Amino acid sequence: DSLGGLTPPARLLEQAPTLRTASIILDQLNGAFANEVRRILALVETDPVEARDPLHRLAALGNTVGRHLVEPWKVVIAGPPNVGKSSLVNALAGYKRSVVSEVAGTTRDAVSVRVAFDGWPVELIDTAGMRDAEGLEAEGIERAHQALTDADLGVWVIDASVSDPVFPTITSGVVEGLLSTRWVWAKNKSDRSLWPGDFPVAALAISALTGEGISALATRVVNRLVPDPPSQGAAVPFTSRSIALTEAARSAVYFEKPHEAVWFLGEALAVAEAHTAGPSGLPSKP
Repeated sequence: DSLGGLTPPARLLEQAPTLRTASIILDQLNGAFANEVRRILALVETDPVEARDPLHRLAALGNTVGRHLVEPWKVVIAGPPNVGKSSLVNALAGYKRSVVSEVAGTTRDAVSVRVAFDGWPVELIDTAGMRDAEGLEAEGIERAHQALTDADLGVWVIDASVSDPVFPTITSGVVEGLLSTRWVWAKNKSDRSLWPGDFPVAALAISALTGEGISALATRVVNRLVPDPPSQGAAVPFTSRSIALTEAARSAVYFEKPHEAVWFLGEALAVAEAHTAGPSGLPSKP
């Protein structure tokens, strides 16, 4: 990917889609990742057991945050027809991007829009309503299944204004991609809700029409995507290679192979130093 090679430091910053991710990259270019790798290397060489926790933390940040410093998280808005998925995407994005219609089957392609929630880059993907269908609509539903399979998170939208809401089940044919996708539940049209406030459990009451719960939904999405965000100045693996090497080092320590961990960490340090030794014009943290 775009962070896999020895991309010039200034170019790394240009690729960052938000100020928050740019700040994290800048911390690494100023030595945060390299310094942490050096510290962990010293621990592995003297007491590998003590290295487990910081190495686990570093690898976890690479997998959750490091992979998305340039590329956004993919969040799929899914559910049956006419529950307000397109309206919800528009409400979350703050402008009209998806076609809104009361006619079932209007959305046939997966329509995406990029936004930032709390400084984290997110690509919202509006998908076709999931139900048994034929022809062009069936093709749209197949694309929705594929989008779910590739997603980092799914938002399943339930219609709170009807007495027989649709939940994803194997028999309804809308569960494909479900098992490999993390989910947030939202009951839309809460301004016309026919259900008790706490049903279904864990479903957030929202209204794409009035704006109720939209901010809370964005917050819940962020909490699921980045449950343990890095503090300011924290070390984060920031290239595809540094992420892979950090993960390999974690596995080596776990399986009590400290010599392998030392090699992987040494390679990760070389990657970090190659990036931090950028042009003299590299900006510094204030």
